[in-house]
Amino acid sequence: FLDAVGKILKTKGYSSLKINDIASVARVDKKMIYTYFGGMDGLMGEYIRSQDYWSNITPESLMPSPEDGGKAFAEKLLHAQYDYVFGNKELQKLLLWRLSESRKSLKKMTETQEENGELLFKFIADPY
Repeated sequence: FLDAVGKILKTKGYSSLKINDIASVARVDKKMIYTYFGGMDGLMGEYIRSQDYWSNITPESLMPSPEDGGKAFAEKLLHAQYDYVFGNKELQKLLLWRLSESRKSLKKMTETQEENGELLFKFIADPY
């Protein structure tokens, strides 16, 4: 299902993401989307989580150096994010979609990014 969403998003854009089209590309009955994801919002939420850089960062991957106040850590994260977005056409389309349409799953993406950002800043904030 997620691959079908990505394929449609890359080739036709977010306006073509319809449940019947996704089911057709995935070669499944659309009832399966409702069964596994509860509908389009659930499917889109799962797809967004799978693509979003900030949603996929784990605390274990965050090891800032206390000597420079987190400068190298912040630079590393920002470079990695840039490279990830630059190389991921699906995520680029998601970001454009988020700017142009209000949707529950897209709003959740923003909220998750903000929560993860707050956690990241705790690692680089001056403890004094």
